[in-house]
Amino acid sequence: MPSSGPSSGPSSGPSSGPSSGPSSGPSSGPSPGSSSGRSPGSSPGSSSGRSPGSSPGSSSGRSPAAPATGPAERLLDAAARLFDREGIRAVGIDRVIATAGVARASLYTHFGSKDALVTAYLERADREDLQRLRRAVRGLGDDPLGRIRAAFDLASSAARRRGYRGCRYLNAATEFPEPGSPVAAVVAEHRARQRTAFRDALVQLGHPDPDETAARIQLVYDGGLAGSKAERSAEPITRAAALAEALAAGTAGR
Repeated sequence: MPSSGPSSGPSSGPSSGPSSGPSSGPSSGPSPGSSSGRSPGSSPGSSSGRSPGSSPGSSSGRSPAAPATGPAERLLDAAARLFDREGIRAVGIDRVIATAGVARASLYTHFGSKDALVTAYLERADREDLQRLRRAVRGLGDDPLGRIRAAFDLASSAARRRGYRGCRYLNAATEFPEPGSPVAAVVAEHRARQRTAFRDALVQLGHPDPDETAARIQLVYDGGLAGSKAERSAEPITRAAALAEALAAGTAGR
């Protein structure tokens, strides 16, 4: 599902995925209208070039550098990149720490264990997916079919963005099958919220069996993401969206 896919509906409304890690900083250059051949970053009126990183009080007019991301965010960013690309179990904690560029103690200070980091990674992906869906369904309060369609559209976009890795929540459930694990709890919450969103849209449509049909739409959604992963294409998700709309409208199989 987005990070696969979004996990909410009209009332909450966009698993999860997820992914972060901005690290860019401001660049500088010669001031407009300068006649000197100063190197980028030199201050106006100075004949010597100063390297980027001069003090904020200089007259170069540059904005101060953005604060560096903390170790917890760097660990989550590294986990998202590695887990999405290679799988959770396949990536050792040393790889995550090295990719994040933090001390080993940072992992235990902020998360305590790899399993706790995995849980935090999925929780962050779920929050990001929820935010995406909220933006996507904004203004669709009177368009329940449009809200269902938005979930599939976001899943299609996420599949292309993530390189057709499948649903990160279902992937995690496969790697952590223990029903009482914290990972399983995050996945279950994500899926329950998604199904509720589908059900709310069906109730608004006046569908005679919103509970069963919401479960069927979620099954179609899962299948679309699995097909996308197998075929490395967003086309299965597009087909799944059409089938979901037919189920919602009560025309499937006619």
